[in-house]
Amino acid sequence: MKLIVTSDVHLHPHKIGSTDGGKDRLADGLSVLWQTLEMARLCKATWVFCGDMKGPKSVWPVEALNGCISVLAAYSDVRKIGLPGNHDLVETPFGSGLEPLREYVTVFDRPTLEELRNTGIWIAAWPWGAGHREELPAFLDEAAAARKRGETVVLLAHLMFEGMFPQADAQHPGKSLPPEAFRPGEVFDLALVGDVHRGQVLLAPSKLRETRVWKPFSDYAARVAPGPGKARQKAQVGPGRAEAGGAAIPLRAPGPWRGEVFYPGSPYAQSFGERDDGPKGCLLVDVATGQVDLLPVRAPRFCELAVETVEGLEGLAAHAADAEHWRDGVVRLIVPAAVLAKKGAADFVARIKKASGARLLFPIPRHDVVAVRRAPVHGGMTPQELVRTYAETRPLEGADRVVVERAGLELLVEKDEGDDRV
Repeated sequence: MKLIVTSDVHLHPHKIGSTDGGKDRLADGLSVLWQTLEMARLCKATWVFCGDMKGPKSVWPVEALNGCISVLAAYSDVRKIGLPGNHDLVETPFGSGLEPLREYVTVFDRPTLEELRNTGIWIAAWPWGAGHREELPAFLDEAAAARKRGETVVLLAHLMFEGMFPQADAQHPGKSLPPEAFRPGEVFDLALVGDVHRGQVLLAPSKLRETRVWKPFSDYAARVAPGPGKARQKAQVGPGRAEAGGAAIPLRAPGPWRGEVFYPGSPYAQSFGERDDGPKGCLLVDVATGQVDLLPVRAPRFCELAVETVEGLEGLAAHAADAEHWRDGVVRLIVPAAVLAKKGAADFVARIKKASGARLLFPIPRHDVVAVRRAPVHGGMTPQELVRTYAETRPLEGADRVVVERAGLELLVEKDEGDDRV
C-alpha cells in the first residue's frame, strides 16, 4: 500500500512573485497539484491531502476552484482522500472549503477512524478545528483498539506540533500542541500532518537518542546532493518516471514503524518566507515496508542574495546563467542603497535578470543605519571633562584630539563670557 502525501497547496493567484497579477502563481499551484496526482497514478498509490487547499480563508477564488476541480477530475482513476486545514473554512453550516471537491475526493470533515477499502490500512483523520478537542480521548481510544487488533493505523491531521521548525516568517506561539497528546508510536504507527510549510520529520527515540527530535528534510538532501550532470535527474516514482526538480530524497529506510510524524510541507514555495525551507515536493510512503521518500516537483523558487559592491554585481552578471535554481524563479538582491546609486549598477542588475532566466528579479536597497554613540554627559562635569568626553565619543576624522579639546574649551569659555555680558 503506497501513499502520495501532500498538503498546504494554497491555490490562489498570489501577487507575491507574480508578473501578471497572479495568473502565473495560480498556474504554479495547479501545476504542482497535477504533478502530485501524476505521481500517484504512476505509483498506483492513494493520493493523500493533509489540508489547506485554499489560499484566503473566507473565499474560494473562482479561477482557483475551477482549476482545482479540472485537475482532480482528470485523475478519476486515482483514489484520493483528504481533510480540511485552517485555510479551508472548516466550521460553517455548509461544511468545509473542501465541500465542492467531494465528488472527486473523500473528505474527512470530522474526526474519523476508517479503513481504506481493500488495504488493511486504517486512517485516523483529525481535521483542523478546536470544536472537536473534547473528542480526542475517545478518538485515541478507538485508534488504540484498532492497533491492538494488529491493524496498521495512520494519523492524518492538520495541526501544529510543538518543537518543529516553522518557516522563517510564520511563528505561531501559543497555537501548537505537544506530539505526546496524540501518543504516536503507542496509538499510531505513523502520522502525516499538514499546516507547517517546511518539510520535516519527528524521529522516534533510538539507542543513540533517548528523546524524539525534529529533523528538516534539508538535512537529508545534503546527503544526496547531485553531482555534475545529475542536477536534472528524473525521480523514479513507480512503473514510469515523472519529471521532478531533482533526484528522489530518501527520508526513511524500510523497517517497522516507530510512530514517526511527517510534515510533507508545502510542495512549492509561496513567499520569500520559504526561501530557506530546503527541498519541496510530496512524500511517497510505502506503508507496508516503512520506506519514505521525498519526490521533488518542478516549481519556481524564491531566492535571496546579498551583494555588497558594484564589482559583486558585475561578477554575478558574468555567472548568473550558472544559477540554475534561479531559472523561472523569484529573486531579490539585497544591495546597499549607495551601491545601487553608482554608475553601472542598474545595468548589471538587468544583465543578471536576463542571464539567469528568472521570472522576476529585483534589487532591494539596503539603508545602513549608522550607530551614534552618546557621550556620557552628566551634571557637575567641569568644562574640561565635558569637552574631553565629547571628543572621545565622537572623534573628528583626521583631527588631533588635543587640538579639538582645546578649541572646544575655548568655545565654551567664550559662550560663558558672552552669557555673563547678557
